[in-house]
Amino acid sequence: MTEAPFPIPSPQERGNLASPEGDPAEDDRNGHSQAPTRGLPPRLLITASAWLSRIVGLGVQVYALRCLLSTLGSERYAVFALLASLLPWYALADIGIGYAVQNSVTERQAKNLPFREIVVSGLATGIVALLGGVLLLVALAPVFAPQFLVQFPMLGRAEKIGLFLASGLLMSAATTTAIGAKCWYAVKMGHVANLLNIAGSAALMVGLVAAGVSPSLQTLTFYVCLFAGVPAVTGLISVAAFWRAYRLTIGDFRREAIHPIWERAKPFALNTALVIAVLEVKYLIMSQLVGSRDIVFYNVVDRVFLGAYLLYVAALQALWPEVTELSAHNRQQEILRLILRYITLGATFMLLTTLVFAILKPAILTLLSPHEALGVPTSLILWFGLQYTQYAVVSAFGVALQSMSKMKSFNIALCLQAAVSIPLQWYLTSALGVRGLIVATFVSTALTIGWVCPLLVIRQTRLRVQS
Repeated sequence: MTEAPFPIPSPQERGNLASPEGDPAEDDRNGHSQAPTRGLPPRLLITASAWLSRIVGLGVQVYALRCLLSTLGSERYAVFALLASLLPWYALADIGIGYAVQNSVTERQAKNLPFREIVVSGLATGIVALLGGVLLLVALAPVFAPQFLVQFPMLGRAEKIGLFLASGLLMSAATTTAIGAKCWYAVKMGHVANLLNIAGSAALMVGLVAAGVSPSLQTLTFYVCLFAGVPAVTGLISVAAFWRAYRLTIGDFRREAIHPIWERAKPFALNTALVIAVLEVKYLIMSQLVGSRDIVFYNVVDRVFLGAYLLYVAALQALWPEVTELSAHNRQQEILRLILRYITLGATFMLLTTLVFAILKPAILTLLSPHEALGVPTSLILWFGLQYTQYAVVSAFGVALQSMSKMKSFNIALCLQAAVSIPLQWYLTSALGVRGLIVATFVSTALTIGWVCPLLVIRQTRLRVQS
């Protein structure tokens, strides 16, 4: 489906803890950290596998976009795009537990302490949170789904509710099982999670090919279940693989570990909710204010930029655990150098993407939609490029703050941005159409977290140096 572009909602790396024989459990039966293996530098291995995962995923997404537009048509594709846009909302399903577990495991490894009870207790808490989310989803579906998809009379009320529930249940499950990927990154073996992502992309490709040769599969229900179900399954495999590799047991569960996990999770849950309120309310607004064709235009251009941006995300994935460990060792100057390096990389890459897209616009849009012309103006592409360049800069600082668990001031700034962004998006979308969404998000970011995040990181590193 889609991914929230900011801040980065991914797990990270630093070293490969696999034993020389390739079994991390051989030297880590009690969940202690290990010495890295010989061969490729750990960061290079994980970053390279992350890039490979993103490149493969991008290729599959391009093919998927082409297939969906061809087999569903613009009206039904708009329905798919709206349902897919709810993915970031389902990131609330684990109420921040995944990030809390990831940071806790990374910090324990830096101090050579066991972490098994953290992982098992975190997974148990995540499952309980998922069950609560499912009950809420079922209760909301009869009211929310018909209004959210109000522009599509070709769908009956029951079909709207069914599609909403299918996508919501599967995407919520994917959020919870993503704790497995975060654990792999936290123990410095993020390449395992990346390889599973590649396997998931391969499964998506198989499903798309099957739909291409079987018209009976060319339905909204099949595509929604395919795109929402594959991440849930690969996430479950990731959890099972981690459980087996580190020989976790139910006996590792500790009730007393739940409270510290929840205390660490609350700022992340609030942060996720605020980011969603700022950035992901756009499709809710579009579902009420713009037509299906504009939704398709916006979604297609957004997916092009998001695909490029996620390549940057793959490199940025190395930042989270690296900053967590550098912060634990009070190496603040190295943190600032890392952030500036990633910002330069991301901003340059997104500006180049904008230039290439603007120049090759006819060829790219024909590739994505060969059977239906997409009249996307160049000005929209330039606005998207400016917005994603801003994401690249601000998200590096956001990830640094999250990795240091310094969330209070960040969340206050996001509250202010949400207060500015939501009414501004509604007003400008009414006046300017989909361009208004981009302008409102860009302006609200520049006025709030665009300057607050850098200031907070600089202040935090200076305080740690002085202490």
